[in-house]
Amino acid sequence: MSHTVYLQTPTPLIEGKTYTLEFPGVNTTTPAHVFTHDTKLNRCEAIHTHHTGYRPDDPYKRAFVSLWLGTGGPSTHKGPGTFELLDAPGKPVFTGKVERALALDPNGKVRVGKNLSGTAVYAMDFSAFSTPGNYAVHVPGVGVSYPVTIGGKVWEAPFKAPTEGVLTQRSGIAVGPPLTSFISPERPSPRRRRQSI
Repeated sequence: MSHTVYLQTPTPLIEGKTYTLEFPGVNTTTPAHVFTHDTKLNRCEAIHTHHTGYRPDDPYKRAFVSLWLGTGGPSTHKGPGTFELLDAPGKPVFTGKVERALALDPNGKVRVGKNLSGTAVYAMDFSAFSTPGNYAVHVPGVGVSYPVTIGGKVWEAPFKAPTEGVLTQRSGIAVGPPLTSFISPERPSPRRRRQSI
């Protein structure tokens, strides 16, 4: 069983400062954890990107910030102001505004029937950015996303995977290179097998 514990602090952590978290009375492998609050290096699960990526000419490129705290309920942050795309060395190459996309009612319920996340959702639009490469979405004071790719062939793998699955599951046909990486001989269909008995 895996548990996620969220630490809520009365004031924001200071960028670049080193902190020590202690876990008295909790059965953990280490009694304390020392870390430096560097949001350009610390991946944050609250920042959501499209793992397939985007073509440079895709008209819609977005990432989102939202966090539901499990038994802690919706995240109550007021929403970050800006975000930036970082290239592989960590240099900012694009900056934009973070805007609320979906809100909650004051009592914590979904305001519009489309928000199933249980918390407020903020959008970060970088549709105007089209330079190919690998990037990460950084929200100052929050953290950084998994890498997101902008490239001309990002949609090929999501297309090929299910297409190859359909091909290899065809009833009885022989498959092999160059269409598949493995060889499967022709098999008689169930109807032909029953007729031969």
